[in-house]
Amino acid sequence: MPLRILHTSYANEYRLKTFLGHENSEEELRTVLQEKWQKLAEKYCDEKGVNILVSHLFMVKKGAELPEEPEDEKPILHVGGAQAVYTENIPKQIQYTALGHLHRMHRVDENPCPVYYGGSPLSYSFAEANQKKYVLIIDIELSEAAKVNEIELKQGKRLLRKRAEGVEEAFQWLTENQDALVELTLVTDTFLTAMERRKLNAVHPGIVAIIPEVTNAESLVGGRRKQIDLNQSMEKLFCDYFKHEKGQEPGEDLMNLFKEVLAEE
Repeated sequence: MPLRILHTSYANEYRLKTFLGHENSEEELRTVLQEKWQKLAEKYCDEKGVNILVSHLFMVKKGAELPEEPEDEKPILHVGGAQAVYTENIPKQIQYTALGHLHRMHRVDENPCPVYYGGSPLSYSFAEANQKKYVLIIDIELSEAAKVNEIELKQGKRLLRKRAEGVEEAFQWLTENQDALVELTLVTDTFLTAMERRKLNAVHPGIVAIIPEVTNAESLVGGRRKQIDLNQSMEKLFCDYFKHEKGQEPGEDLMNLFKEVLAEE
């Protein structure tokens, strides 16, 4: 049987604003895509073949909470946080919609057809630590919605973040979690010695980073020291850096400019 694929490639927020303009750009994007998809579906997608939509867009069910974009992915969302395409914009002829952009496997909706982000087969960065990965097997018959089989991947090294209270706890945990790549935060009351670092790396070959968290760092260095939370988004890290350097919060215009720079990279 023939396979018909409607394909829409990646377009970041900067390109969308350039093409669509600034006023009502999100509604305009949905209208343009829906009309284009519907025109193609009416021309090519009949009941004599299998019809799917493949796209690299930020798509949600209307009214649902927006899932978080990956930190290491180029952002699609509008600077105002509202730029998304709705599942209701998908033509009724489509039997399955395959989406890329989110690294986590995610079922978006079941109507008008199953809509899925397949996700990445391996964790892309430590922002995805402890995240399960899947492959999706899709079974599609003529004139029927797709049947989706979610299969969890068991092979490949996981990315794990561990916060250990002291070297001994770290040794024990590392010994018990050998089949992983590890970002280790080590809480100690003094700075980590070179010997301790060598021992930690010797007990686990998959240590990517060791981050010391010194509990009494203020007394050791003679001043105040703030811990950096690496789980924060790029925007939050930039805010903290700006406040540290300038003594004040960055303004809304500066943050919007920072997000546009991220989108253009």
